[in-house]
Amino acid sequence: MPAPRGWSLPPGSALLTRPPGIGESRTTTMTSLLELAWTASTAVRRADVLEALAEAAAGLVPDGFVLIWLMAGERLILRGAAGHLLQAHAGLRIEYAPGEGLVGAAALARDVSVVDDPAGDTRSHEAAFLRAEGVRRFVGVPLGARYALEGVLGVFSRRADWPDAATLATLGVHGSHAALALESVRLFADGERRRRAAEALAAVGQALAHSLDPRAVGHLIADSVLALLEARDVVVYRLDPATGHLSSVAFAGEGAAGFTHPVILPPGTGISGRAVLERRPITTPDLLRDPRFVHQPEHRERLARADYRAAMAVPLLVDGEPIGALGAAAGHGRVFDDESRTLLEAFADQAAVALNTARLFAGERSARAEAQALERRFHDLVNGVDAILTEIELPGRRVLFINGRVEPLLGYTVEQLMTEPDFWRSRIHPDDRERAVAFADQELAAGRDFVHEYRMLASDGRVVWMRDSVTISAGRVHSLKVDVTARKRTEALLAGESRVLTLIAGSEPLPTVLDALCRVIEEQDADMLCSVLLVEDGRMRSVAGPRLPEAYVQAVDPLGTGPAGGVPGVCAFRRQPVIVEDLATDALGEPLRAAAQAHGLRACWALPVLDVAGLPMAVFAVYARTARRPTEAERQLISRAARLAGIAIERGRAELALRASEQRYRMLITNIPDVVWLTDRQGNTVFVSPHVERLGGYTAEEIYRAGPAGWFGRVHPDDLPIVQRHFAALFVAPGRTFDLEYRIQHKDGRWIWLRDRAVTTYEEHGTTYAYGIYTDITDRKRAEDIRALLLNQVITVQEEERRRISRELHDETAQSLASLLLGLSALAEARSLKGARAQARELHQVVTRALAEVRRLASGLRPSVLDDLGLPTAIQRYASDFGQTRGIAVEVDTSGLGEARMSAPVETALYRIMQEALSNVARHAGARRVRVQLDRFGAMVSMVISDDGAGFDPGRPPAPATAAHGLGIHTMRERALVLNGSLAIDSAAGRGTRVSVEIPLAAERA
Repeated sequence: MPAPRGWSLPPGSALLTRPPGIGESRTTTMTSLLELAWTASTAVRRADVLEALAEAAAGLVPDGFVLIWLMAGERLILRGAAGHLLQAHAGLRIEYAPGEGLVGAAALARDVSVVDDPAGDTRSHEAAFLRAEGVRRFVGVPLGARYALEGVLGVFSRRADWPDAATLATLGVHGSHAALALESVRLFADGERRRRAAEALAAVGQALAHSLDPRAVGHLIADSVLALLEARDVVVYRLDPATGHLSSVAFAGEGAAGFTHPVILPPGTGISGRAVLERRPITTPDLLRDPRFVHQPEHRERLARADYRAAMAVPLLVDGEPIGALGAAAGHGRVFDDESRTLLEAFADQAAVALNTARLFAGERSARAEAQALERRFHDLVNGVDAILTEIELPGRRVLFINGRVEPLLGYTVEQLMTEPDFWRSRIHPDDRERAVAFADQELAAGRDFVHEYRMLASDGRVVWMRDSVTISAGRVHSLKVDVTARKRTEALLAGESRVLTLIAGSEPLPTVLDALCRVIEEQDADMLCSVLLVEDGRMRSVAGPRLPEAYVQAVDPLGTGPAGGVPGVCAFRRQPVIVEDLATDALGEPLRAAAQAHGLRACWALPVLDVAGLPMAVFAVYARTARRPTEAERQLISRAARLAGIAIERGRAELALRASEQRYRMLITNIPDVVWLTDRQGNTVFVSPHVERLGGYTAEEIYRAGPAGWFGRVHPDDLPIVQRHFAALFVAPGRTFDLEYRIQHKDGRWIWLRDRAVTTYEEHGTTYAYGIYTDITDRKRAEDIRALLLNQVITVQEEERRRISRELHDETAQSLASLLLGLSALAEARSLKGARAQARELHQVVTRALAEVRRLASGLRPSVLDDLGLPTAIQRYASDFGQTRGIAVEVDTSGLGEARMSAPVETALYRIMQEALSNVARHAGARRVRVQLDRFGAMVSMVISDDGAGFDPGRPPAPATAAHGLGIHTMRERALVLNGSLAIDSAAGRGTRVSVEIPLAAERA
């Protein structure tokens, strides 16, 4: 009957169908006893017993309801109900442990117990529910059978005066009858489950005997466990020894969690992962609340949504080591007992056998599994093995037993082998007989088990490869002979393909590669003759056909592609496979019919070899001496050969294209005047243009042998630091380049100028390389030197002129002004008119200022301190005067110059550039601070002038050089270029300006 209104029974509970409602007439006590007794004696379903007990008990309650709990493992689970509830309730408990709550206390009692005011009883766990339903009395009837407690009948009455003594007695009788009936049903069900378990285990055992597919056996195990344990889901997992992950291989059940198989469990997760970790079975009533288990978040969410609770997992062990797991899950209220665990362990053992056998006997698992059963001598099993099993008496070598597989495998009868002496040895292939017999006799004489392979001659002339596994036990020889012809052919095919690929990789000639390919295919079937015809400009040309008669090859070659080109020509024309079963009757065989008949060729199968554009490169044609169509295996073999032929032809074409490209590249780098180079990080030259000798005097071989010294060792000492620095920077990050001009020593001892451009870098096999190109710019450098000399002479003349003007201003004009000053001073002291005296004083001031200005002008034209005290002092004084005059703080750092003087042109250029830069700061920058720093790096001097002014955009096109505001930067750059130096300006709006000057000192040391 259904649960009381508002009550929810757990999954798997009996829903009873005939509850007595309010107002229904109740059966008499005697009638209910008779009905219950009848049901107890005849029922085989637990639901029938629960229905009868609930109806009988409910008939005794004038106003109330009945609940029935049954034992499931160590828990009492609500399984039946009758009566009605006043209102709906949620979250009520449906399971108890013995001794827990009123139900658990009734379970421990030996007789019927009555509880007044159960809502107020301290043992009650559902007081709110009982009060809401108005329950005044609770009667607990333990359902104790002969062997164990089956459950508890709980009767809830809303009347305080119920029950009387007779009703209590009746309830006790009902409980006794029901307990015996439930026990009988349980025992019957246990017997049925054991019977079904035995049948299922037998079925699994039979499956293991006939199939080593772990998935098929796993699914059978999962289905069996699902039915026997009444679970919701069962999963068989395989353990990955490399990662420790569990991966599902078989599944049965509802799939309510919605997992996509295979399910992957990381090590130690879930109940199955825990069972593998601990190497023992694990059972839990609540999979999600058990603290022993760790679940992945997604798995936990799915399990909760599907309401999985009870679960059990058993590791699949082989020699104590886990190889997988078997897990079962059920819903809320289900408990897996010891019998369930024992059953799951039995199936886990079978699953372990399946997985382990599949792992150990992957290659020949069927024959090897049957060989293990040989000792049991089951006739039906032995004859089902796809192998020949024999038992021979060792002293006389009398055949005691041979299974029936000898006839389908070799065509011989069992009687022939049993009666004819040495029948087996006489059928060994002549080329293998002596070796196989001698080896077998040697091992038998030594009493050792052995395995060997040899060829047998079948009754129809076929050659069959046999793998003979021999064991010796108690004076008898047991032999398992497995047909490994397919494996041998596969091995030969793979070995042949490997040889062909090796030939391709070794750039062997195309005819050699294709000839080897044809031989590999012909070894697979003696009836097949192979050929390869290249398609070139609408014609075909045979390049391979090791077993085809030469006369037939010559007949094929003149044919073109098209309908009249025979089977190969039509295949190339259609770009599709062409199968001709009989050349003597098929119209496509007409062009070559006479030649084919003359050489006994009856069938032809052609497959086109197409390039990436779908155009035919060749035709792979196979001939047979019997009129037939190719088998599916032969079709696959020919397709495989055509693919290899395509690889070989494409590789040959690519090599031709590569050689042509290399030839063009070699001509290019040989004929251009520049030198191309390739080097590694250490500076070892890997490649250099062969004509490098024309430029530097050294041959390419000499440069290779010299290693890094072949390049760096010839760079001018003054240029070497900058060359090494830029070369090292190439390998700091991918894509770095440089463009340098430096001097290198010719083999004859003279210095030549190079412009060297590193194009890029790349990495190959873990080594980084750089390649580039350099050009001889010695002539250009000489022209630049001449230009620089001329410019330097012009500047020198200008400086001499300025020195002369400065000297005249100082010696003449200043002296005249000084004399005027003296005269005016005397006038001022004369005792003349007062006004004359004042006028004289004004003249005195004017002359004084003029004299100071003249002297300042002379100093600006050519400061004598630059010649007398050197560049650092001259810059310090000029910067000091500039700062005082302009109100700008100027910081000068010349500590990096050292004490040695530089040449006058270099010092003059730096001084004038500094003057112009400070002048620009004063006119345009609006700066408050300026820093001037000079340093010497080997044969290079640098000067950096930076300010914190307004800055400008150096990328903006400059004004014409004749404009006043553009002349300063132009002049500074020209002064640096005259001395082979460089000037760079780095600036941005609002970020100040930085002027950098670098001038080589090579002229002083050359």
